[in-house]
Formats: sequence, C-alpha cells, structure tokens
Amino acid sequence: MDESILSLIVNFMTDIKLDEKVMLDEPYLKLQDTESTAEDDFKETLSNKQKKEYYKLSDLREERSARYNILAYQQGMKDLFQFLVELAQK
Repeated sequence: MDESILSLIVNFMTDIKLDEKVMLDEPYLKLQDTESTAEDDFKETLSNKQKKEYYKLSDLREERSARYNILAYQQGMKDLFQFLVELAQK
C-alpha cells in the first residue's frame, strides 16, 4: 500500500475518529480529570522558572506521545492489511 495513503488514513483516524471515541470513554475522561487536577496542584508548588521548564518538558512528552500513537496506529493498520491479504490467499 502506498505509504502516503496509509499516512492519510492514519492522520484522519487518529485526529478525528480516535478523538471522538476517547471523548465517549468514561474511564479515560475520569483519568484525564484526575491528571489535570494533580497537574494543577503540582504547578502551584513551582516557581516561575520551574514552570517554564515544566511546560517545555510537558510539550516534549505530548509530542512524543502523539508520535507513538501514530506509529502504533500505522503498525496496527499494516498488520490488519497483511492479515486480510493472508486471508484472501487461503
């Protein structure tokens, strides 16, 4: 399969469809709320300089996590396509 087509599918599915799904998942939303509260409490203990460094670190972690999700979705799609090809050959 053309990698650019796979990239388009993955981008669509991770940007739109996956976001729609997680926003309906109660355990995810509860974890998100708990994390947000804990993060707010933590940030209150930091100096301005520490907050600046924390935000840089947080941005990097979010970027890495987003990249990981894309790679995981791509691999899942590739595995699915390979599985379908193998089924078609039987």
